[in-house]
Amino acid sequence: MKVDQLPVVSVAGSGNVGSFLAVNLHKAGCIIRQIYSRQLGNAEKLAAKVGAGAITNPTELDTNIDLLIIALPDRAIVGFISSVTGGNHEKLKFVIASTAGSVNLSEFAHLHINSGVLYPLQSFTLLSDPKAGNIPFMIEGASAETAEFLIGIASLISSDVRYLESNKRLILHIAAVFASNFTNHMLVLANKILSETDMDFGVLMPLVTETISRLKDNSPENMQTGPAIRGDENTMNKHLEVLSDLNYTQLTAVYKTISESIRQLSIKND
Repeated sequence: MKVDQLPVVSVAGSGNVGSFLAVNLHKAGCIIRQIYSRQLGNAEKLAAKVGAGAITNPTELDTNIDLLIIALPDRAIVGFISSVTGGNHEKLKFVIASTAGSVNLSEFAHLHINSGVLYPLQSFTLLSDPKAGNIPFMIEGASAETAEFLIGIASLISSDVRYLESNKRLILHIAAVFASNFTNHMLVLANKILSETDMDFGVLMPLVTETISRLKDNSPENMQTGPAIRGDENTMNKHLEVLSDLNYTQLTAVYKTISESIRQLSIKND
């Protein structure tokens, strides 16, 4: 099942991931047939951007398509696919692809003969617009034919497309949570600390930018700096005293845990 011509695609989900894929596949020339959302207004808003129809019921899906992308919460994937296929999955020729990083293909492959995964390794919000061409896409298929088709789909919008099985994709998803979600939370905490003295978060941006940019050519382990890796107990105790004075009990615990993690990893790497 190769992408011999620009495919007809429908997208289940009008949130961050669904919106990103619908808009970028539309820009790549794909026909976006329908957008599904439980909220009609959300479906209509995204549908208007890509020239598609809006639906709120899985049974309203037009099956005359090449690909159905499932960009729904993990817990809703199996139920939605069941509603679409209705036990007649062998008669449906289109590919169904989940975008979830942590849902094993085996959880829904039995519901549709042409099942797969189209997982973009990126954090999406409606307030940002990452360049699609730089985003790694992780592909998996219940068959080699389905995988080949999804590789072709992802290649329409990205230059970095890789085949990755479910067990490794879950590990990658965990790493991504540490690299992106947890990192962002640390910046949230940093902003909270600065707000105590009315300092602007922008003062940290050169530091944050440098911290990330130097990882392009170096491993994170080699770039670790700060009082924890130096074993600077005096400085760390000063920090902990300030956090305690501010009644930041939770931040104090986080500071201690992260500092100990840095120390332990540095010992192992020596």
